Amino acid sequence: MNKRLWFYVALVILLIDVGVSSLQYYNTSIDPDLARIALPYSHYKKVLDDPTGLKTVSIGIPEAGTGRFFAHYTIFQYYRYVPLWLQNFTDAVNSIYLSNTIFMLLVQLLTLYLLALFATNEINPFKTKNLLCYVILTPLFVYSNENYNVIGLLSRAPAYIFFYLWPQLILFALYIPFFNYLFSENPKGFSLGEGGIMLVVFTYSIFSGNVITPVVMFWSFVIIVAMWYKHSGRLKNFFAPFFILAISIVFAVYGFFLSKYNAEFEFNEQFLSVADRYVKLIKGIVISLFYYYGYSVLLLLTLLNLYYIYKFDMSGYWNKYKWFLLSAVVFCGVYIILLPLGGYRPYRPYILRNDTLLPVTFLTIAIFIHSLYYLIRTVTFTARKNYFGFLIVIWLAYFFSDLKIKRDADCEKQALYKIMSSDQSIIELDTSCLILGEGPYIDAEQSRQASALLYRWNIMKEGQLILQKEN
Repeated sequence: MNKRLWFYVALVILLIDVGVSSLQYYNTSIDPDLARIALPYSHYKKVLDDPTGLKTVSIGIPEAGTGRFFAHYTIFQYYRYVPLWLQNFTDAVNSIYLSNTIFMLLVQLLTLYLLALFATNEINPFKTKNLLCYVILTPLFVYSNENYNVIGLLSRAPAYIFFYLWPQLILFALYIPFFNYLFSENPKGFSLGEGGIMLVVFTYSIFSGNVITPVVMFWSFVIIVAMWYKHSGRLKNFFAPFFILAISIVFAVYGFFLSKYNAEFEFNEQFLSVADRYVKLIKGIVISLFYYYGYSVLLLLTLLNLYYIYKFDMSGYWNKYKWFLLSAVVFCGVYIILLPLGGYRPYRPYILRNDTLLPVTFLTIAIFIHSLYYLIRTVTFTARKNYFGFLIVIWLAYFFSDLKIKRDADCEKQALYKIMSSDQSIIELDTSCLILGEGPYIDAEQSRQASALLYRWNIMKEGQLILQKEN
């Protein structure tokens, strides 16, 4: 297949995937957490007034969202302005689902680009080598089948993306320059301006989600050690990267400390003892690897890539990246072992789930595409044709298993359209679907905060409330 034809085939595959993904995201319901943060509800207001968490620490009373200011602030601002802007082109109800779709799709495309950049070191997103990586990675964005529970990168609850994948992506983008610095024979270091920007972005990522802090502490430390070992003779170029990473560790330690003042963390300590959590974790590992095929196949393919690199005696790859691969194994083990110490939540019965596993999953996918691209680039077609034939079969199985459009939001949309067309002060609905909450509003006063958000979005009139009765 010539390069021009390959380019168009890859483009068609990506357009199909973007189209299917857009429909999947558009039909995703509005999760309760998004509604609580977007208004925000009363218990989430304090985090917006205390970005550093110092007020909460000085008082000593845990508050909701402590240590996650930037995720809360981003959700608040995004859903304050984007739906209203979209209402210039569509109706109020549709604007909410389009807002979700736009953000989720942008995050998916950015994920593809950054993973491809990591593998190819090609900045131009439209280069053929990057398109190849996009096509390979596309089926790993599992959304509609059961493997979502363990390897789903984008959460079906849009608010969770702001706390998990979004800050993880930003952090990954920050580490790519350090990765290149380490493996460059003539590292140039970073300018003062670049360092300042990096510190600002590190701060945004660290104070967006609790799972980010251990990632930063581990990888910033590992990279500092690796830089010192490799580039200590070039102290002038070494100082700026060292300073940036050292500050990021300090911020991450403070972010981890703040998590102890998060009201959700305190509440979850009451559910299960630490010993019982580790029993749950062991069950979670077994379920993740043997009940769902998604994670075990991803891990198997990654190990096969590394095996073939070893088989074809590509000593250059091993000599260059062995410390990174070893560090990745250590990180995954340490991260999973420490997870139970973060508390227990009943909706994660076995500790491990796609959101808590995200740093491990993302790192595994990064190693998978990095090693596979190296194989594609260096091994002859004759040597690789059997293995790549096997990969194509797996790729097709993944791709076609995730084309289903789950219409989870249909009932919710119908209810919102009914609300928008009503002039009643108390709008009566049945209890067949939830409206921005985890349960029906059996008392109209229970809907007051949800109604305030719907009023902001021009779906309700001021003062209207919702009452849900069984038919």
